[in-house]
Amino acid sequence: GADGTVEGPGSAFAIVWEESDGPPVVEPERKGFGSRIIVDVPRVKLNAAVSIAYPPTGFRWSLRCATSGIS
Repeated sequence: GADGTVEGPGSAFAIVWEESDGPPVVEPERKGFGSRIIVDVPRVKLNAAVSIAYPPTGFRWSLRCATSGIS
């Protein structure tokens, strides 16, 4: 489209959030409400593939879904 998005069958949307230059990161021992919001909700509502990682250099979250799932 005019905004640079690609539409049509098989089109996908992807976003990555990656933090850096902060204190060392470790994976939390338990998953709370925030984790459910950023992982479970997009998986269900957008039928998205969501991943999270906790490398020492910074938290990383990524999402990929079909553009048809975004309204």
